[in-house]
Amino acid sequence: MAGVAGPRRALSGARALRSVTAPASSKGFGSSAPKHQQPPAAPAPKKDGAAAPAPKEGGGGRLQTQEVQRAATLLLTALVAETDPDKRLAIATRSTDQIDGVFFAVADAYVKIARQEAKGDEVAAGLEAAVRCALDAKQATLRPEIRLLNRLLDAADLGARRAVLAEGGGDAAAMLLRDKGSRDYLNGLLDTFEKDVAAQSRQGGARGAGPAADGGPLGKLRRAIEETRAIVAAAAAVSGASAPAAAGGGGAADE
Repeated sequence: MAGVAGPRRALSGARALRSVTAPASSKGFGSSAPKHQQPPAAPAPKKDGAAAPAPKEGGGGRLQTQEVQRAATLLLTALVAETDPDKRLAIATRSTDQIDGVFFAVADAYVKIARQEAKGDEVAAGLEAAVRCALDAKQATLRPEIRLLNRLLDAADLGARRAVLAEGGGDAAAMLLRDKGSRDYLNGLLDTFEKDVAAQSRQGGARGAGPAADGGPLGKLRRAIEETRAIVAAAAAVSGASAPAAAGGGGAADE
């Protein structure tokens, strides 16, 4: 994805994307995480390029969840095993219906496990490259408002977020922000993200992890949401003020 400075940023963008790709019954990107009794072992590639499948859980009532998670693991494994970028993207593009909240949650779990293992950085890097590819393929299928919002949230800081809006003269963003329906949709997504972050922060406190610190992942995401909301509002105000002038050939708009 354009603008991604490193693999960790790709996973950050995937977490944000999870909210808008999860099923309607999902209560946020935290609720779609796989409910493993133990985290799955990182699917380290074998000599033939295949990867070990994730362990199954017991209990007949969890069969459907197991199968969904297994399908996500198999897709992730296929993306990791394919080293040709074009062929990897083709696999992801054919499988966008499987690239959802569960897929990103499973991928995130595998990356965390790989990072904890000795010499797991190479495996983690391969997983993160697969996630970036999946994110690119999924982004292409999303509404333009979602693509814009994901890029804004994934930007490194406030200056980078402003640069996203200014890209290409800001024409595409301005067209979106001039439309009240698009603005309302964007703000609705931001509301959802804020609720998700607040819920995860409360869950962390209940587990004894304490509230989300300003320097932690949730604190950074909260700040990204606040900055994005502010610059979207400011850009929408400017776009709304300039729209009548542009339509009328450049004169000042009547109040």
